[in-house]
Amino acid sequence: MTETVWGPPPAEELELPTGRVCQVRRPSLSVMAATGQIPNPVLATILKAASQAPGKGEQAVMTRVLEDSPSDYFAYQLHMIKAALVEPKVYLPGETPPKGGVPVGNLTESEIQAIMRWIQQEEKPQRLDKFRGKRARDGAGTDGSAVRDEAE
Repeated sequence: MTETVWGPPPAEELELPTGRVCQVRRPSLSVMAATGQIPNPVLATILKAASQAPGKGEQAVMTRVLEDSPSDYFAYQLHMIKAALVEPKVYLPGETPPKGGVPVGNLTESEIQAIMRWIQQEEKPQRLDKFRGKRARDGAGTDGSAVRDEAE
């Protein structure tokens, strides 16, 4: 049996629309909420919108938050961006800058939106990627050589 390492998930490289490249790791909203990394008023707005749109999906909930409370919507985005960025480290207004950190205001709107789209993408189970990659390379006829030219 293979030993599982329970460190943080590996960071991924993400090229932004501006050509800048960053390292990102998908943040956990539940961990952020439980540890106070998202301010309670912002979290309350998100939870209220989710309760008013049961089963509608994250996009519908966030659209409702944007309509009801734009400042909470953008605060949520900035907290998620901060949590997702491994390199460069960013900090929010009023926070003490980490060593080597850059203000979140240095990101362009297109960069913020690109990182949010990446955060909201559904994670693909790694075990399925390995399976699919292996299956695509193995077996007779996977290169099309077993396909007949004409139907009989």
